Amino acid sequence: MTDDEHGCVVVTGAASGICRAAGLRLARDGLVVAAFDRDGEGLASLRKEIEDSGGRVDIREVDVAEPAALREAVDGVARATGGVRAVVHGAGVIVRKDLAATTQEDWDRTLAINLSSAFHLVRAAVPHLVAGRGGAIVMITSTAAHRGGVGHPAYAASKGGLLAVSRTLAVELAPHRIRVNSVSPGVIGTAINRDAFTDPDLIGRFDSAIPLGRTGTPRDVEDAIAFLVGPGSAYVTGIDLAVDGGLMSRTGLS
Repeated sequence: MTDDEHGCVVVTGAASGICRAAGLRLARDGLVVAAFDRDGEGLASLRKEIEDSGGRVDIREVDVAEPAALREAVDGVARATGGVRAVVHGAGVIVRKDLAATTQEDWDRTLAINLSSAFHLVRAAVPHLVAGRGGAIVMITSTAAHRGGVGHPAYAASKGGLLAVSRTLAVELAPHRIRVNSVSPGVIGTAINRDAFTDPDLIGRFDSAIPLGRTGTPRDVEDAIAFLVGPGSAYVTGIDLAVDGGLMSRTGLS
């Protein structure tokens, strides 16, 4: 598969959740989607769905916590598709343990997948974006990056770091016509939150605390990602777009 004019959009964590929805949406928008994930079965399903709808996809089964493998995958899709025009980084894990229960392994793994991978991904992608005369980078953070969160300090730290990296790189990469923004989803029903979404009392608390009256879905977030990737945001960089139903305008829910 080649597309010398346009290249591809790299989407990490693409086998499920928000980034799967984003990959499907970007494919519908006509972009070649380079889907990165460790979940081979989920990637195969994504490939079928995109190709069945007439879209184009390049599947890479890769662990984003492995810098060499990540760079090889980025370089590979650039060769296969004619370049890299955008990056959406959403690969992530959450360890639901408080400070006392969080182990060194929990901390290191969470930061490696959620935060350090962003550093390695951007380092690998930027030369290709520069060669293509610019592009867009979108980091998927979380409202936990702004508010913190009870019971998952490693996750909140990783997302807070990702938010800071996004704002820093927006300034550093602007001379290369590379825009860097982030999206902070609120309470979204995905596999990573499956445990929380099996508790009807907790869902009721969420719904009552969210001004728009409901928890979100991946489709609620995909439009924000598509906007920040696409030409409609050509003069937008260094922002964080909260997609949370108004959650951060309220207090009392972490």
